[in-house]
Amino acid sequence: MQPFFSIIIPAYNSAAWIHKGLDSIKNQTFTDYEIVIICDDCSDNTAEIARKYTDKIFEVKYHNCGKTRNTGLEHVSGQWILFMDDDDWWITNQAFQILHDNIIKEQEEFDILVFDFMIGLIRQAKQSPYQLYFATWNKAWRYDYVKHIRFPELPYGDDVQFHKQAIKTGRMKFITDVLYYYNYPRSGSITDQIEKGILEPLC
Repeated sequence: MQPFFSIIIPAYNSAAWIHKGLDSIKNQTFTDYEIVIICDDCSDNTAEIARKYTDKIFEVKYHNCGKTRNTGLEHVSGQWILFMDDDDWWITNQAFQILHDNIIKEQEEFDILVFDFMIGLIRQAKQSPYQLYFATWNKAWRYDYVKHIRFPELPYGDDVQFHKQAIKTGRMKFITDVLYYYNYPRSGSITDQIEKGILEPLC
């Protein structure tokens, strides 16, 4: 049976924190979903932890965020796609239910459902057509719309480019529910390395 949601999680040596995000999925009251995890050359026990939550685990050696997310898109079966970073989590166990209810209650169709999220403990990022955060994880994506869109094969920054391409023609709906926790700043993350000048921004 086709699940309603597919959650795609690219992972790299995330054994120290991935369990928190996976627990936040496991604790959802809405359970019609599948988890797809792509371990990119993990040398720790990330894959071992992930197997406790899902059988859809793909171990690759890309060293490339874009390629890992594309691999996820090639192995999903859900009607709607959720992207999640390996060090983030869902704030409420009602998140998937809220998303599902907003998707099915609409009379007019849309392709992208945008929701609010938290950065750190006190900052709420409010989304609107005039203030849109260029990430993939703060949106639900209709699979039939994004199935032909692919991430550029970049070591990082691929989600921004995918986002820019997808919203060009995608019909969007905005809700004010705060559902996702963006774990920033986290020392050692790609965003952290860019801001410290260790990595150069690609977009």
